[in-house]
Amino acid sequence: MESQKILTKEKLGFYGIIKEVLSISTTNWKFIILSFLTCFPLFSSLLLFQLLFTQDVLETLLIIYPTDTQTIHDGGFTIRSITIYGPYSNGFPFIRRLFANVYHKFLFYGPLYMLSVHLLSLLNTIAIVHSSSAIYAGDQNISLNKMLNEPFTKVGFFRPLVTSIYVLLLNTVVVIGLLCFATNIYLSTSFVFCAFFFGLLFKALITKFIEWSAIWNTGVVISVLQEQHGYIPIGVAALISRGCRLRGSLLMLVFFMWRLVLRSYFVYLWWQNQGNGPFLVVISIITAFSLCLENVLKGVTFMVYFYDCKKRFMEKKIDLENDREVATKDVAIV
Repeated sequence: MESQKILTKEKLGFYGIIKEVLSISTTNWKFIILSFLTCFPLFSSLLLFQLLFTQDVLETLLIIYPTDTQTIHDGGFTIRSITIYGPYSNGFPFIRRLFANVYHKFLFYGPLYMLSVHLLSLLNTIAIVHSSSAIYAGDQNISLNKMLNEPFTKVGFFRPLVTSIYVLLLNTVVVIGLLCFATNIYLSTSFVFCAFFFGLLFKALITKFIEWSAIWNTGVVISVLQEQHGYIPIGVAALISRGCRLRGSLLMLVFFMWRLVLRSYFVYLWWQNQGNGPFLVVISIITAFSLCLENVLKGVTFMVYFYDCKKRFMEKKIDLENDREVATKDVAIV
């Protein structure tokens, strides 16, 4: 019933979807409380891993960009001067150094991070997508208790989990490909043609990655809102999003840049303020909160995007059936 109400709404463009997302996310106080409650476990997990994981990221950067740190005393102030010598480009010795110093830590923390954060993020997404779809359908009086219970009693955890595992595997394969291309670009900086070639491959893959990510996120939304799981909702998302891929890519690009800029700036601030414990905790809290907010808005965005794609797909299907009926009548008359 909710789906039918939503499909009667007008078609939306990029800015129309953003407007609907902001309206759903900010005008219903019960949805705001739900977002905070379901984000708290995810927030705690993100904060813990950032405090543990960031030092290893800095060690990686120090291997890639060796530095020389000098302490200068000037008028009672201590100034730390950092000189970056540039990429450590000794080829295979550089890779051996990475493996020896930090890769084993990434192999330990990586799967642990993916397991805990992925599951908690999925729990948050299930609650957000299901409740926001009810609000989008016009049910502004839905109770907070219903928002908290219905997603897990009506939807359950199995369908979205199976679909999200497919998405995680696809995402991991593409990320590995991007890392391979980035590594080849880095190691072939002395050979302009090779660096240019791998640069083109990297650009093409990351462009498709953003487009595919929009489809994969829509697939997770479908597994929450409809009785489908596994690769089927991903296939449905790919089908109904034909003709809407550019809009989906732009929406995904917003969240991709949000996460990239936020994490990059966080690592930069951590690098510049090593040893300042309270400040590092504060920026870790802000970053974790921003990532939780991104997860909430992404769930609402791709819920609205799914229904908009579905409406356009249904209209095209009806128009095609009408054209076939007209063509059949014309043939019968002849």
